[in-house]
Amino acid sequence: MTPVRAGIIILPDQRWAVAAGRWRRAEQYGFAHAWTYDHIGWRDLVDGPWFDAVPTLAAAAGVTSHIRLGTMVASPNFRHPVHFAREVTALDDISGGRLTLGWAGVAWPASTTRCWVARRWRRGSGWTGSPNS
Repeated sequence: MTPVRAGIIILPDQRWAVAAGRWRRAEQYGFAHAWTYDHIGWRDLVDGPWFDAVPTLAAAAGVTSHIRLGTMVASPNFRHPVHFAREVTALDDISGGRLTLGWAGVAWPASTTRCWVARRWRRGSGWTGSPNS
């Protein structure tokens, strides 16, 4: 039988002086994996800091040695997929292969996503050149 492995979610809402201890303690307490959110913000925490998932996890990799690290759900709606692929490739290397990437585009209300995607498509629709022009 496969043993049960418990994980923890650590919000990216604290400056690193505080957050580093949270990541270290998660590993010390025996959690098998620790996750953070990849959202632009959190509605109840709008008046405080909210840090990006990739640098947060890179920093967490630096203060831990064996706990798996991951994004709850990384959204393709807020970053270019090629750039993000390069970021998470580097993050997986920095962490020694401990990254688990949650990837989906369903974490936001349809109205928010629809509005953002529409602006994105309009922004590129006027370009008719070739990549070399």
